Amino acid sequence: MHKNIFLAVLFENKLKEKLAHNLRLSAPIEEIIYTPKQNIHLTLGFIRNVDFHDRSLLKKAFNNIKTEFPFEGFLQRSIILGNGNSLCIRAEPFEKLAEIHLASRKLLRLNTENKYDFDNTFDYLPHIKIQSLRPYLTIERKTMLLEEFSRKCDRRIEFYVSTLALMERQGDFYHIIKKYLLDSSSTN
Repeated sequence: MHKNIFLAVLFENKLKEKLAHNLRLSAPIEEIIYTPKQNIHLTLGFIRNVDFHDRSLLKKAFNNIKTEFPFEGFLQRSIILGNGNSLCIRAEPFEKLAEIHLASRKLLRLNTENKYDFDNTFDYLPHIKIQSLRPYLTIERKTMLLEEFSRKCDRRIEFYVSTLALMERQGDFYHIIKKYLLDSSSTN
């Protein structure tokens, strides 16, 4: 059996609540698909088609993630992805998040002897998906919702990067396979 797994920056529940409360549009469910609060995260890398027998290998792959951690980041500016339907907020500083992405990718390839790599279909762009627009909306309604979301993303929201997690989807929610604490040398 194969599953998709991803490495992500985890956020405190308080920040997830703030993002959901401040950035979600007040539109009916017929127009918007909201990301569940507990699923809010910042993806560092997506790993496709992981064999179930390789899970323990992947859990160990990121044990030695080292750079200048932890650090502060911020969210500001809306970006629209996923064929114009995914409403996301941009994460910064790009250089620092790209550094973690590259260091993690290097560890993944090294520790799995190049069996696994991050999906590189698109260039890495640090972002958090907040909600999605339903594809059947009229152009006028879609434009109005995009403008509203863009205004909501104008304020700077700060966060602290101290924990990464290897995660997978289980039903509608994400499950943490393993956490990596960046402010100490121990892992869970």
